[in-house]
Amino acid sequence: MYDDTATTGPIVIFNAKGAIRTYKQTYGSTKTRSVETIITDFNPDIKVKGVTMAEVKLQQTGAITET
Repeated sequence: MYDDTATTGPIVIFNAKGAIRTYKQTYGSTKTRSVETIITDFNPDIKVKGVTMAEVKLQQTGAITET
């Protein structure tokens, strides 16, 4: 469901071109992979009474760390 919370929703997190964010992926229930990225584009597709989706484009800025 779409979350338009003023301080924590996806609009605040992703609609900040040029901002640095950490992309973190968890797999195998205990392993992680993370990397610093820059947000280069954000395209939300907000639908009333439907599934809301968004496309976020990220540019890697550092080395990938795995644990």
